[in-house]
Amino acid sequence: MKKPIEILMKIYAKQLFLVAFAVISIAAYFLYTAWQSEIQAFPEFTNVQVKIISLYPGKAAEEVERFVTRRLEAVTSGLPGLINSRSVSLFGLSAITLTFDDNTLSRQARLDTQQRIHEAGLPDGVQSDLEPDASPLGEIYRFVLQGNIAPDELRMIEDWTVERELKSIPGITDIVTFGGPTRTINVRIDPKKTWDLNLNIEEISEKLSKNNLNAGGGFIARGDEAYLIRAIGLYDSPMALENATIASRGGAPITVKDIGKVEIGHLPRLGQVGFNEVDDAVEGIVLMRRGEDSLRTLARVKEAVERLNQSLPEGVKIVKTYDRSDLIRRCSGTVLHNIIFGMALIILILMLAFGLQNYAITIAVILIIPLALLSAVFGVVKAGYAPNLISLGAVDFGIIIETAILAAEALIAGLAFQRARNDKFISDTLGSVFGPSLICALILVIAFIPILSLEQIEGRIFRPLGITLISAVIGGQIGALLFIPLFGRWLKPGNDHKTRLHILADATIRRLLGISRLLEKVVPAPRLTIGIALCAVAFMLFLSVGKEFLPDLNEGSIWIRARAPSTIALEESVRIAADVRRRLREIPEVTYVVSQAGRPD
Repeated sequence: MKKPIEILMKIYAKQLFLVAFAVISIAAYFLYTAWQSEIQAFPEFTNVQVKIISLYPGKAAEEVERFVTRRLEAVTSGLPGLINSRSVSLFGLSAITLTFDDNTLSRQARLDTQQRIHEAGLPDGVQSDLEPDASPLGEIYRFVLQGNIAPDELRMIEDWTVERELKSIPGITDIVTFGGPTRTINVRIDPKKTWDLNLNIEEISEKLSKNNLNAGGGFIARGDEAYLIRAIGLYDSPMALENATIASRGGAPITVKDIGKVEIGHLPRLGQVGFNEVDDAVEGIVLMRRGEDSLRTLARVKEAVERLNQSLPEGVKIVKTYDRSDLIRRCSGTVLHNIIFGMALIILILMLAFGLQNYAITIAVILIIPLALLSAVFGVVKAGYAPNLISLGAVDFGIIIETAILAAEALIAGLAFQRARNDKFISDTLGSVFGPSLICALILVIAFIPILSLEQIEGRIFRPLGITLISAVIGGQIGALLFIPLFGRWLKPGNDHKTRLHILADATIRRLLGISRLLEKVVPAPRLTIGIALCAVAFMLFLSVGKEFLPDLNEGSIWIRARAPSTIALEESVRIAADVRRRLREIPEVTYVVSQAGRPD
């Protein structure tokens, strides 16, 4: 290592400005990459999953399983990369979750699955589609629509205004609406009048659907102009539906109002949302597309919510109930706190160890830390991952600056006995230290490589951690090679490098040696005895400390799940949910409570 250090010293002597410019440029590029990347709260640990949702209205779970679920499972069983398939059949609903391996792209898996659905031969009336391309961690924003109008009108505003606006945001894959009755237009038929006119329900339904169309009639040429012709048949109001002709008897048309009436109704309720004191609220759940940037997507969502609150009818507003950015900011704050606290601790230790007179070498070691951290973030981003609390929180500053501290200590100790400083002495001293230190760092990097071979959930959690540690160690070695020779040229020769910390350490070592000699006279085999005692103490400490690896991801929210008998009516579950909300609201620390009973309609 002496020859490379000599070359580096010559470059510093002749092209110091060029070297500084190169180092600053590389650091700026690393910083730009880190600034553009997202710091996730936790890694995306789920497999690529595709969920098939099929609706078979009015059918029992047994029929749904036999005619829908089994057929879809049969045609999707041979999909490329499929490793697992799970299904649930409920009343009128079939849900199949397909799990794929790590080598399968989400988009390709969805395309293959969509093609197989058309081959299943499902019965008439089955509506089968894929769940939005969002992971279980894709729920980034929740809101409740509040207003002094009826819940079904709030639901219409949610379906036709809010949902369409939010789904147009880049990065958003779907908006799940929960709560609020869905308004319908019902035709209520009088059976006696229908029987007298010799009509049946199937004929009436067919006529109503055929009449609800606009038809084109070509055009008519008149002079130098042409007029387009079309027939208007779409119903634009309940009154228009009442006047719709469904049959004729004796040349006289029969309309809907002749055999019944048109009224506003609602779909059967399958679930209901409550918000604080409101028992029937409308909730929206924003789902982010897999792989998108959470913070940037959330910023777009918040901008859209502000615009909507200004354009919605008077008295109607969107109230936020959950925001993923709160958790991300807390996690980023935790990482930043650990970095700042670690750097402050290292600065204090270095000042005590090297002394104030050797401030130049202390600055060199300190500069290595941000360079190594930027290298870690750069390595993770270029490997296709996003930095997260687990990977960045596992960076060990001691490993990063180990080589730099050994080189700095050797340089300070060597210059203490020199009358004059010269580049030849610095290159010789650092060359003798950097070789063994870099070999130790290489062994450490090799020890981290098995982490990169982990697959599936373990790989998605720990592979970014391994890449972070390897990149940080490499950045620390490069920083030591760059900064220690440069700042070592500013050290003053002949200075006594022993500080008060060195003197205290020397005194402590002498006292320990004295105790050791005393034990040799009193205790047989003192080294073995001390070793066994230390092992026993270490084992006791190991049993007393926590074994958790994941950090505390506390969002400040509590999710309470209540189980009820499967035969419970919706009205009773809504009553229980209202009682739970009321009791929780009595707690002073609780700001708001949202309850969900059942499932979306």
